[in-house]
Amino acid sequence: MNIEEDIKKLEKAIKELAKMFGFDVEIKDINWDELDIGIKLIHLNYMLDVNPALALEMVDKELKKDYEKDILGYITLKEALVHSRNLATINLTSLVGLDTVINGLYNFGFDKVPENMSIVLGSLGITPLKVAEEYTMFSNYGKKEKPRLVLELKNRKKGLDVTFLKKEEELIPPYQAYLMTYILQDVVKEGTGRNAKLENMEVAGKTGTTNDFRDAWWCGYTPSTTTIVWFGNDDNTPIGKIMTGGRVSAPVFKYFYQKFLELHPELKREFEIPKGVKYFNVKDKKYPFTNISPPPSKKVYVPVF
Repeated sequence: MNIEEDIKKLEKAIKELAKMFGFDVEIKDINWDELDIGIKLIHLNYMLDVNPALALEMVDKELKKDYEKDILGYITLKEALVHSRNLATINLTSLVGLDTVINGLYNFGFDKVPENMSIVLGSLGITPLKVAEEYTMFSNYGKKEKPRLVLELKNRKKGLDVTFLKKEEELIPPYQAYLMTYILQDVVKEGTGRNAKLENMEVAGKTGTTNDFRDAWWCGYTPSTTTIVWFGNDDNTPIGKIMTGGRVSAPVFKYFYQKFLELHPELKREFEIPKGVKYFNVKDKKYPFTNISPPPSKKVYVPVF
């Protein structure tokens, strides 16, 4: 096998595929010191939704044909998240580096993280309570809050009330957290979480489904509350064919909130847009950005795997 020739073929395949979508692509070696590993403007940066090995195998075939029904080619990272496109997620991890992803998970409070690529597809075991805690990083605009079962104790005698103070930690700026909320709202509007959509209330969240349909998740939040829905068996056996998070967990979230809003119609309905969020237009559509996550350049940089 001639590695240099294979790499040249892969570069050619990527460039031809990019031309189909109207992009100029420059292939370059990655200088990791140049990367700003924060929350990037992931709704407009592009990633290849294709196995690099598959791309190499398809070099000698016509690229303008749909060679795989479930392969989309170049898609935005926002689209990858909204529609749970796993190959694009794997390619993103390959770009930023597995170590970077693992260290980021530890920095955000996760533990016992598997040190292999399986974490990209959700191999990290975690409880619903822990998921709820981690999601507060987005729902609380960058501040992660420890869950509390008891908020306060009241006593008939004055001066004996006890309030349990909340414990929170700011991990990312509010405007950066909002970028994720913006994307996760589209999961509900047009992605795998459509069954969680509510009338007259904004919802953000993400579905999750494990191998063989052993677990089905919906992790969602509104401007006021966060709710995690999990389906699974105690013995870790499959719950049933095509029992995905979007199919079985998201509808439970919706039903719960419909009843919850009957009890509390005063709940806030729209997410706030923090100071520091700006907008730019692409093809008559408005997208948010921040100084940390500026609009992408016209060129798309694709790593050589």
